[in-house]
This record gives sequence, structure tokens and C-alpha cells, in this order.
Amino acid sequence: MPAQSRLLPLDGYSGLDLVPFVSENHPDTIRYALENSLLTMSLRDYHLHCASDADDLYSLDFQLATGLWFTLKDISRTIQLAANPLLDPFGDLPGTLDPELLDRIGMPFPAVLSIEKYTQNLLIVMSTRAEVRRLFSIAQKAGLDGARWIQMARERCNDAKDNLGWDWSECGNEPTYSVNLPKTVTCGYIESIDDSNEVDNSKALILHPTLSTYAQEHPDFDPFILPTDDELF
Repeated sequence: MPAQSRLLPLDGYSGLDLVPFVSENHPDTIRYALENSLLTMSLRDYHLHCASDADDLYSLDFQLATGLWFTLKDISRTIQLAANPLLDPFGDLPGTLDPELLDRIGMPFPAVLSIEKYTQNLLIVMSTRAEVRRLFSIAQKAGLDGARWIQMARERCNDAKDNLGWDWSECGNEPTYSVNLPKTVTCGYIESIDDSNEVDNSKALILHPTLSTYAQEHPDFDPFILPTDDELF
């Protein structure tokens, strides 16, 4: 059952009922959330403050610059503390990682850690309009790459019995999303990933009820009912 079906109890909610999932609202909600999230949003004119139009001098909105920089620092600290939980998260953290820990998970050095060598927020500058936009895009990419790095590193640690020397307990040992590709797509369902050959439908990912190709080609298909073995095979 999609997580959205468990949100916002209605009047008369008993604690056991499920709130219906309104599929037509879901895509717009996701797009709006992404467009207003620090790592994925687009800069708008009011995000840039003009100091001199004649000299083409602009600065990024202070709150926006501070928020994005904090996000980068938080991503960096998540990685640093997973590699060394004894570090003081409120102090200055090194911009390096133990190479052996990186080798264990087969991951490159996360570029987002490079911000630790700066004592000031690089987004709080006054420059040309194009340069301010360029710096903002670089910061967003560093954050997105760092988030993907964490997800993949946690996935690899989760597959190992000893977590390969990393400690992700501060943000949960279970990865939020799987970074592996699904094995097969059958009748509107993506099978859960398992080392065995058995299909576990309890963890199957249900494709979007109305926007997937299968759903559009099969309007009578009910994605909220798991198929039987005969229908799968």
C-alpha cells in the first residue's frame, strides 16, 4: 500500500482505516516539492538582490544562501560521522576520509566534503548575475551528488554483516531507497530485490496508478491488489 494512503486522517477516522490515495494530486505535489526544495529548485528573479544594475552586481538571497550551505554542511557531517562517530559534530570537521574506509565500500571521495576547508559560506558573495547563478548550481550539484553518495554507501554497508567499518546509526541503518535496479517488471509491479529466486510481493513497488504506461493501456487494472502467482507467471 503506498505511503500516501496512510496520511491525513479524515473525520471519523478509527485508527484502523486507510485514507484513500488521490492519485491525480500526487504528481503535482511532487513537482511542487522538488521546485521548492533547496537542492532541486530553480532560481527566481526575487532570489537575486541587485546592488548595482549598471555594474551587474548581484547577491543571492541571504536566507536561501544560508539554507543551502547548511544543507551541504549537514550532508558532509552525515558522511564524516558515519566514518568516525567519535568526531564532534559541533566542531570543525576534517575535509578528508580514511582511504581504507572508502576502499571497503568501493566508493570515490565525496566532493561535498571539500566545503569543510572553507571558513565562510561561499554563496554569500556579490558578483555578476551569471556568476551568482553558477555558484548556486555548483552548490546544488554538490549536495545532490553527496546525497546520492550517502544512499549508495549505506546500501553497500547494509549488504555487509559488519557495515564495513561505517556507522550510519545516526540516520538509520536502513537506506530510504534502494539504488539497485529492479529485476523485472510484470503486470504493473516491480518485484522486490532478493538474492534468492523467490518473489516477495510484500515489498513490491507498485507503479503509478494512472501515469504508468501499463495503467494507461489497461484502465481496468487495479494496482492496489497484488497479482496471484498465475497472473505473475
